[in-house]
Amino acid sequence: MSLIVPPSGVTPLSFFEDSPTDELPAAPVIRAERIDHPSGELGSVVRDRHPIDAQVFEALTIVRDTGAAVQGEGQRFSDVEKIDASAPSLLESEARFALRRLVEQGDVSIEDVSVTEGTDWSEVSVSYRNLRDPDGSELRKAAVRMTKGG
Repeated sequence: MSLIVPPSGVTPLSFFEDSPTDELPAAPVIRAERIDHPSGELGSVVRDRHPIDAQVFEALTIVRDTGAAVQGEGQRFSDVEKIDASAPSLLESEARFALRRLVEQGDVSIEDVSVTEGTDWSEVSVSYRNLRDPDGSELRKAAVRMTKGG
């Protein structure tokens, strides 16, 4: 090891030893909790959801063109400002647009998109099949609820 003279000059306090560089431990695995949505019960802390199912939920919750990482990805449900006769078709087309990449890649097939409306809210429900899961025959459902002003 060569002698290094710090810029402050040589004093008893200016000498230093090399810091030992130990390897950092592996990062912990972070999983999304599997929750049974109808009951709100915790389904499992050991098993998370299938990656394609997570992408479906992500595509329906990310707002398109709100940042550099989401250019052209996600939905713009907030563009529908009034719940009127045209709202269901606009929300349905936004849901289909948000999932188009997954459909084009053959990850999912959309079976049905339905819109439920209330006085100050609307909910978009997508029934789909995960074609990458070995049990892809199972019909799955993803839903997003929007409230007035939010």
